[in-house]
Amino acid sequence: MRKFLDYKLSGRDVMWPIWGLVILWVVASLLYSLLVVDADAAATVVDGAWGLRMLAFVALAWGCCVAASLLLFPLCRKSMEAAGMDGERVETTYDFGEYVKLTLVGSLLTVVTLGIYSPWYAVKLTKFFLEGASWRLKYFGFFGKPMSLFAIVTLGLFLPVIVLSVAMGLTVGGYPEMMESEAAVGVSMLILLLVVLVWASAFCMIVSRWMLRLSVGEQRLATDLSIGRGTMFLVGQTLLCVLTLGLYAPMMELRYCQYLVRSLRCGESEESPRLGMVLRGWSDWGFVILQLLLVAVTLGIYLPWYYGRILSRFVPRIYVEDGGR
Repeated sequence: MRKFLDYKLSGRDVMWPIWGLVILWVVASLLYSLLVVDADAAATVVDGAWGLRMLAFVALAWGCCVAASLLLFPLCRKSMEAAGMDGERVETTYDFGEYVKLTLVGSLLTVVTLGIYSPWYAVKLTKFFLEGASWRLKYFGFFGKPMSLFAIVTLGLFLPVIVLSVAMGLTVGGYPEMMESEAAVGVSMLILLLVVLVWASAFCMIVSRWMLRLSVGEQRLATDLSIGRGTMFLVGQTLLCVLTLGLYAPMMELRYCQYLVRSLRCGESEESPRLGMVLRGWSDWGFVILQLLLVAVTLGIYLPWYYGRILSRFVPRIYVEDGGR
């Protein structure tokens, strides 16, 4: 027996926070362009004007981080309260004062540490929004560890980028004659793109597995998400997206969400109720494409309604089914 989730969110409910995030991004981009230090100014580190620019840049980064986090509060609250099951909605008990303190400190530490603190900040925000929400008095939980995320990002993102950059430098520097052969350059670029594709797909799967550490009340969700199979699945989806010049991108995202949801079950046992997601092929693809076109035509003004309609269409496609596989 399948029990589907309920979800109903209007674009009007999230209009101001989403528009606020868009305006914040535009204003921050303009201010950043005014504060960018050119090459000559960067060379004179002891110059007073340079120091003031750097101080202004840090203040801008902190202010934007705080503002974005504060705008997330009404957006996440409305998004959580729109969900439900069996006719009962999710309820939230968020303390805005506590959230402001969390935002001020977390944003400051993230900026001061040049992003190193961001995994800890992200986990605290996630815990705040999940642990302050409940369904039938069963509170949600999140068990992802910030140190694990830091290790994943460091070893799975930054270190491979450094190694790849060094390897490319040594290859080009050691064999300059290769650059004179169009065939050699083409083969090298193809190999490089395949390596990057597999690496990026594996990284996404590892991060996704880390994110799926969830619980509802005393019931902890388990996942049998395989990094190897998941990587190959995502590689195939990405290749389809490339071959269709990006037209397949909406279905790629939906298939990816479906793949993650299907890996979840409500308990450690193989016979525990499993989650699933129903998709409707071309009709879903056309719906997402139409919504994206409306966002483009309205220069982003339609974005809140895009957000609400996408969630209201696809979250109710998620179900819990008894009896295992």
